[in-house]
Amino acid sequence: MIIRAAGPEDAPAVAECIAALLRELSGMPDYPVAPGAEAVCRRIAEGETAGAVFIAEAEAGGEPIGCMTLSVQEAVRYGGPYVEIQELWVLPEQRSHKIGAALVEAAERFCRERGVSALEVGLPVPQLFVDYGRTETFYRGHGFNLIGPRLRKLIAAP
Repeated sequence: MIIRAAGPEDAPAVAECIAALLRELSGMPDYPVAPGAEAVCRRIAEGETAGAVFIAEAEAGGEPIGCMTLSVQEAVRYGGPYVEIQELWVLPEQRSHKIGAALVEAAERFCRERGVSALEVGLPVPQLFVDYGRTETFYRGHGFNLIGPRLRKLIAAP
């Protein structure tokens, strides 16, 4: 298995991986790739947006078997930057093969290389996601602690 930083050319594959994650989380098999998803991935990969995208491949140049996107934010509560795992997805038939663990380790290296001491991740809604317990166990097993629920409000464009 290879974990590598995604390049701009990986944007279509990463966007499709994230759409697969959202299909799974929403239970909607026709969940589309978000408009602009590829452009965001390219901006992150090119360093225009603070963060990173990592891809897991079974072999160099192969199809992605997992991916993870990270963003970097500033927060008063940390007195500086922290990194958030925005999305982490592993191909269902490849789960339990330490791919997710390798992606989390890549996130930890990304943090250490930048002197960032906090890594956060949001969990799916427990009542809507059948594998919530397994997901929470995965992150807790990698040293994450529960810090509370998160709420969201979507703002309509003008």
